[in-house]
Amino acid sequence: MVKRILGFIVFGLLLLSTTNIATAQELAEESVEEPIEEPNNFGLAAGIKANSMGFGGELIFQVNPKFNLRLGGSYFTYTMDFGSIKELSENVNGESSVNTGGISLLGNYHLSKNFFLSIGGIYNLFEGSIFGIPKNSITVGNIEVEPEDVGRLDINIKPGMLVSPYAGLGFGRTISKNKVVSFAVEIGATYWDAPKVSFTTTGMLTPTSSPEQQKQLEENMSWFTIYPLVSFQIGFRIL
Repeated sequence: MVKRILGFIVFGLLLLSTTNIATAQELAEESVEEPIEEPNNFGLAAGIKANSMGFGGELIFQVNPKFNLRLGGSYFTYTMDFGSIKELSENVNGESSVNTGGISLLGNYHLSKNFFLSIGGIYNLFEGSIFGIPKNSITVGNIEVEPEDVGRLDINIKPGMLVSPYAGLGFGRTISKNKVVSFAVEIGATYWDAPKVSFTTTGMLTPTSSPEQQKQLEENMSWFTIYPLVSFQIGFRIL
């Protein structure tokens, strides 16, 4: 009798242990978590912008949520004929033109959710030029001098640095974190050193474009070393 009871006990223990092992295996399989995919920090967006250098666009590369790289450009040109200026139209033929713009490579670091610091460089496309020639002949003593003989004046102005550093502070985002469209406003400045001036004349005006006169003209414009930039941008996230 005792042997029979011990046999039932041993059989019961074996059955219980087998059941526990199977249950433990099932729980172990259920407890294995699927690997969590880490979020992809990379992002790509295209933007259009208007700033104090002109109109243009950008490609924005998100390295991580706090840091972006921006490659862009802008351009604008304006020409004014002296004929539209009453004081000059009667005596001078000529025009003035200004080309503004640049190719930029910038890095954005987000100080907070909506504020970012932008630092980088700009390849300058800025150029200003003026040319003029008398509209009418002039009389010197008893001699009448034709406009071509009086001479032509040409002035060309370019930044002192072809590639200049830039720094700015912005509000918004150039690439959205979770949406497609983003907006950004940025205020900054680029330092391009004192402008370089080219001053040439022909005819009777030739003596006025001496190296001394050109140096004086550059000194008169030496204050223009910083170009302010205000920018408005809309971005469209692609990736």
